[in-house]
Parts: sequence; C-alpha cells; structure tokens
Amino acid sequence: MTRRACGSTPPSSGSGTSRPVATKKRQLLDEIVAVTGIHRKAAIRLLPRGPGRARPLAGRPRRYGPEVAVAASPVATSGRIGAHRLHPFVPELLDRSSYAPARR
Repeated sequence: MTRRACGSTPPSSGSGTSRPVATKKRQLLDEIVAVTGIHRKAAIRLLPRGPGRARPLAGRPRRYGPEVAVAASPVATSGRIGAHRLHPFVPELLDRSSYAPARR
C-alpha cells in the first residue's frame, strides 16, 4: 500500500452521512451544558442511550419467583444495611410485615 493510498478515504466508505448527526448531537450537548451548568461528561452520562442489544443475565438463572420478591420487600426497604448485620433481624421484619410465613 502506498503512502498516498493510506491517507485517502476508500470509495466504499460512503459520503460521511454521520457528520450532520454528530454535529446536531454536539450542539445539543453544548446547550445542555450551557443551560444546566453541569460538566460535559456528566451530561453525556445523563442522556439516554440508544436501543442496545438485550444481554442475557450472567451466571446462574434465578430460582425464585414473584412471591419471594413480595416476601423480601420489607427486608429490602430496611435500608442499606449489610447482610451480616441484617441477618439477625430478618424474622422480626417478616413478622411485622403483612407476609408472615408459617413457621416450621
């Protein structure tokens, strides 16, 4: 390949139709930054992304259904407590909730 061929664009690359879209996106981002005053990278993170491919969940499949989610909701709303501190209080939280399983 010659030096001249390396610097030129191949004819099959198209006419650069993505250029106006990128310009519009840049202008929109500039306006958001000017109006809100937030950092540019933070504005990029806040903007919704386009439709992506749906990835399957990694790891093992779940073995519980919606009834377990309903039963676990009082525990989940107890705050951001670690599992090792929350474990002793789980029976008490379940007794207080409307879901009270039969004790074995």
